[in-house]
Amino acid sequence: MKNQFGNGSGKVVECRCSICGGLVEPWPGGHGFGNNPQPVRPDINDRCCNRCNAEIVIPARLGLPPGSLGSLEEQRSQMEKAMELFQENKSKLTDNSV
Repeated sequence: MKNQFGNGSGKVVECRCSICGGLVEPWPGGHGFGNNPQPVRPDINDRCCNRCNAEIVIPARLGLPPGSLGSLEEQRSQMEKAMELFQENKSKLTDNSV
């Protein structure tokens, strides 16, 4: 079920972001929910959504201000460009004759 997970008691509950309060989407394939929000939220049982993880939690772990790595969409775009460059240059990286 989308935005819901079992809590070990046999009950299905909604998973909400401990930072913004939005619904947390399951990982692809439906396994697992959310991200660890530490150090922003210290409770090990809390979860956060992908947007808060990318824009708030990861910068906090790196000692940077929130949003300093760009929005979730900007980060995805940068990652896609990096992967394209990697694929284009993959043979150069593995060529031992250079």
